[in-house]
Amino acid sequence: MNLTGKLTKTQKLAINYFADNLLSRQMKQNIAIRVKFTENIDNLGETEITDYNSVGKPREFTLIIKKDIGDDETLKTISHEMVHIRQYCYGHLNEQMTYWRGEKVSEEDYEYFDRPWEKEAQELGDKLYGEFTNEKCDT
Repeated sequence: MNLTGKLTKTQKLAINYFADNLLSRQMKQNIAIRVKFTENIDNLGETEITDYNSVGKPREFTLIIKKDIGDDETLKTISHEMVHIRQYCYGHLNEQMTYWRGEKVSEEDYEYFDRPWEKEAQELGDKLYGEFTNEKCDT
């Protein structure tokens, strides 16, 4: 995984931990993630697909994270966004958010937090964040 951005040691460790738990070894070796912190975002974070491999699969991403939200909230947001990377990499969610796990969907059919890809990112992201922070405390 090619990881770039102005990251703390803990943030780098967390991203690697999340990637190890969400992506196959081969997939992890073939993606690039740039992390960008900004004040110019209305939510805590988002994932942008920035490039594709030779067969059109998303493989380069930018995680845009709200600046100055605190260490814990930053790690929670990163874990959530890493689940979205997984969803894109494995084709569970398309970039236009019109297909979820092979089924045609419309964002308008769901409230934001009820969208299946958001529910998965929230639940799995929270689980991985908890595991990472517990493991970090054990060392």
